[in-house]
Amino acid sequence: MLRKTVVVMSLLLGACSSLDSESDFSQSVATVNYQGSQVNVIGKTYTPIADSSNGGDIVKSKALVVLRSPTSSDAITGQVNMEVTYFKSYTEFEKVSYLGKTVDLIEVKPSTSTCTEHCTASQYFYFPIDHEAVNSAENGDFKFDLVTNSNYKVTFTIAGGYINALRDEVVSQKGSPAAVATVPVAAAVSSSQVEANAKSVEMIQYWYEKTPKSEQAQFVDWAVQHRKSGSSEPAFESQPAQMMQYWYNEASVEERQASLAWLLAL
Repeated sequence: MLRKTVVVMSLLLGACSSLDSESDFSQSVATVNYQGSQVNVIGKTYTPIADSSNGGDIVKSKALVVLRSPTSSDAITGQVNMEVTYFKSYTEFEKVSYLGKTVDLIEVKPSTSTCTEHCTASQYFYFPIDHEAVNSAENGDFKFDLVTNSNYKVTFTIAGGYINALRDEVVSQKGSPAAVATVPVAAAVSSSQVEANAKSVEMIQYWYEKTPKSEQAQFVDWAVQHRKSGSSEPAFESQPAQMMQYWYNEASVEERQASLAWLLAL
C-alpha cells in the first residue's frame, strides 16, 4: 500500500498544471487501471479552495483523488492525496474531518520547511474517503477540515463536479468488457491513460512481466526517480529490465505517468 501511495504522490508532485473549481471536469481523469477485479481511477491534480476565514496561513495546496471499486460491488471508496504548504505559525495537521467523521492523516513523506523572509512548512499525506463521501458530491462540493492537535482547522473545498467525473469513470469502466472478463495484468491499461495503444506503455508492461522479480521492484524505484526525464545511464543487468528502461526513456512525460499508475495494480 505504501509503494502504491508513493507512486500516486509522485504524480501529484510532478504535475505541471492543476484543475480548479472553474475547470472543465470532463477532463478530470488522468489514468485508469485494474487491480485484479478492482477498478482504480486516478484524477488529475486539483487545486482546492482554502476557506479564507480560517485558512489565511495557507500558501498553496494540491490534491489528487483516487477512486476505486470492486467489480462485484456498487460501493465506491477512495482517498485524497495532498500536499499543503503554510506559514509556520501553528503545529502540523494531524486529522481530517468530514461529514461528521474524523480520521487520522497518513503521512506519505516527511514534512519539509524553508525559510527566506518567512518560514513555510509543507506536509505530504493522504486520507481515506468512504462511499458516503463519494456520493455526497452529487449534492454539492466536498468540504473537509484539516485539523491540528491544538484544534486549529482549515476548511478545504473540492468541486463536486471533479469527484463526480471520477465516479462516473469508475461506473463506466465497471461496465466495460475489460471489467467483466478476467483481465491479465499486462493488459490492464485503459486507453484513457494516454493516447490509444501508446507503444511505450505497452512495451513497458510486456517487458515487466519478463523481468526477474528482484529487478521489478528496482525498476519501480528507478522509474519514480526518473519520471520527468528518464535516464540513459545503464541501471539493470537483465535484458528485459534493460528493455523496460529503453521504452521508459522513449516515452513522453504523460506516458511515463501512465506506466507508473499501472504499477499500482501490481
